[in-house]
Amino acid sequence: GGLIAISSDGRWIALESLGGSAGHQVEIWMSTSYRQCEQLATVSNRRPTSLAIMQDADHASWPADGAGAEGRRVAWLALASEGAAPGPTCLIEVLAVHADGSTASAYNVVAESPCQLLSFVQASADVLLSGHADGVTALAHLPSGRLRVSHNDAPLRSASVSADQALMVACAAECFRVYRPAALASD
Repeated sequence: GGLIAISSDGRWIALESLGGSAGHQVEIWMSTSYRQCEQLATVSNRRPTSLAIMQDADHASWPADGAGAEGRRVAWLALASEGAAPGPTCLIEVLAVHADGSTASAYNVVAESPCQLLSFVQASADVLLSGHADGVTALAHLPSGRLRVSHNDAPLRSASVSADQALMVACAAECFRVYRPAALASD
């Protein structure tokens, strides 16, 4: 195994499968009941440096058996990977995951430093938190493409944001910092 993530409702699990006959891939699993999961989708040929998954708020009441849900978007999967030269250092791609197991690219976020952590803001698939090797933390409002960028000490070890996005906490070296994230970047 490799990287793993779980949605805030505990229903969706994404995990990196290393090697094997299928090569590197990210598997998306759905919890159908207590202690039971089904594999819903596989994203092939991916070597993420970080990943996050979030349920789609519009489909929070999706039936456990999936009846009548064909083609509906049910979750979001964010994958950070190293960019190819001469492009950006890091590309974060957010995929829409559909009930039939298909995926489609929905958003892209470009960063100048390798991504070390990804998470969706609690109970919101619209805002993605990323933490980078140079100490930058960014809140990306995915539908608008706007960023809120803050600078911290490097190397960044972890970061989190409150559900209302009013406060962030970041851990670097031997300390942690609680602060208000930067305002939205103007156009």
